[in-house]
This record gives sequence, C-alpha cells and structure tokens, in this order.
Amino acid sequence: RLQFYREMAAMVTCKELIKKDVKLAKMLKQLHAQGYKLGLLTNTGRPLVEKILEALGISFETFDVLATSTETELKPSEEPYIYIAKKLGVPPQDCAYVGDRYEMEIETAEKLDMITIMLRQSMLEDSSKRGCSDYTISSIYEIPSLLKKVSAAQDKFKQNSFWRVTKHVQAH
Repeated sequence: RLQFYREMAAMVTCKELIKKDVKLAKMLKQLHAQGYKLGLLTNTGRPLVEKILEALGISFETFDVLATSTETELKPSEEPYIYIAKKLGVPPQDCAYVGDRYEMEIETAEKLDMITIMLRQSMLEDSSKRGCSDYTISSIYEIPSLLKKVSAAQDKFKQNSFWRVTKHVQAH
C-alpha cells in the first residue's frame, strides 16, 4: 500500500495545485498554543499528505498525531478514529471531529460519541442528504469561535453530563 501512495504522490504536483493558506496555518498554530490537541485523519496516503501540508504551509508539528491511510484503515471504519483518540491520549467521546461528508466521516464519529462538526462546503447543499451533526460550520475558519462557544456552554452546564469536554480536536 505504501508503494502505491509513494507513486501517487510522485505524480501530483501539489504546489502548483494548492495555494499556501497562511490563515489556516495560523489558526491551527493558535489552537495548538491554546492547549488543543490536534489530529489529522485522512484517507490519503502519508507521502501525498506530506506534499499537501507543505503546499499549504502547515508544518507537521502543528498536529499531535497524523493518521493517514498508510497507518490505518480507511474511513468510515471506526479504527482510524480510535487510533487518533488513543494517540492523543483521550477517549473518543472527549474528541471533536470536523468533517465535510456525513456518511464517510461524521456518522462514524457520532457512533463513537465524538462531538461532530460538519463543514458545509456550500450553503446550497441539500441538508436532508447529510444527516445531523452536533454543529455545522460553513468555513474551517469558524472552528476557534465555535470551540469557544462549546467550551462556554460546557462551563455553564458542568454539572450536567449532557456536555462533554472537548479540549481535543480532530481536523480532517
């Protein structure tokens, strides 16, 4: 499998296809500096992920753990979600998962009782085809403000078991 991913990565010229995203890199660094543990879970092989992150201007050190299809089973299997949580040192229910596909990503995170954040790529998408997530955002850059709201709500309702601790974020 690794050989396949190496060959695929060699064929793709990410720097020509993907623009550097200084805003995203800064946001992830800030979340990490605030104490959030960050994991990246992707069905892409590690060699290509390395090229994509480099093109985006995001360093590996930004993430506490990377789980690619080189190391784990593919989503929607529960195995990579559990792998990430274990590597972060937290139970799955203490994680928030951000994804843009319900059946392929969010549904599995829900089964594991993770807090789910659906990244809705287009406001025109048919929401009836997506299922439900705990939260929906239209831009990845909304994550910090959403996490503040979730944390504030958790602090307010600490006595209730309804709210889960989410000082751990998995970004896709």
